[in-house]
Amino acid sequence: MLAWVDDLHAALAADDQLLLHFQPQHRIAGTGTGSVATVVGCEALLRWAHPTRGLLGPGEVLRAAEHGHLSDAVTERVLDLALHAAAGWWADREVPVAVNLSATDLDDELLPHRIADALDRHGLPARALTVEVVEDTLMLDPDRALQTLTALRSIGLRIAVDDYGTGYSSLAYLHRLPIDEVKFDRSLTAGISADPAAAVIVGHSIRLAHDLGLSALAEGIEEPADLELLHRLGCDAVQGWLTGHPLPVHGWVGTLDLGLPLPRS
Repeated sequence: MLAWVDDLHAALAADDQLLLHFQPQHRIAGTGTGSVATVVGCEALLRWAHPTRGLLGPGEVLRAAEHGHLSDAVTERVLDLALHAAAGWWADREVPVAVNLSATDLDDELLPHRIADALDRHGLPARALTVEVVEDTLMLDPDRALQTLTALRSIGLRIAVDDYGTGYSSLAYLHRLPIDEVKFDRSLTAGISADPAAAVIVGHSIRLAHDLGLSALAEGIEEPADLELLHRLGCDAVQGWLTGHPLPVHGWVGTLDLGLPLPRS
């Protein structure tokens, strides 16, 4: 692991090793069948172009960052990369970008100020950024999570709970936190059309989310039958390989240029 930490130090010092791919989030539309319409956002997914190990996913980065006490530096880089990219398309397409926060991030009292400074530096409004927090992370220290998320909400950020359905919390409890959206984990939604129990759970959860004033997004969508069922269940948006693979920034901007008209605020 020490070798990974040394490599991550080098990656943070370089300009081209840590990069982002962007996966679209589409609103579900259609009558009687599920289809996707406007792009309503995208998620920034961390990649590491390691000089000897090739293109790596976020797991290796996050493990090395935690071991080497580099989590703050990685978050800083991800925010900068995500907002720099969003600034390139925002004037033409007001598509917000979502960035994941870790438990370490939620313990950082300066995080709201760092994010506000980053938005200002890139000339973007707060609505250009959504922060995503994994459900289990919120449960580690709910009081601290409430404090940090309240501060993030105060600067105008949208907040989503990621991987919902993998932990032991309830939407009724999560609604005590200042959140806007729940993202159903792929363990619940992938193959949902062939899993009646999962369909019941997700359907009830979508209705409860709406009753609590939250939107619902389903991750891991790869099959048209799953998309159609989620449409019937009232899910607001989807993310997955069926509707769009993660792409490097140039490819992602190209899909925006070819996409349907997007809503503007």
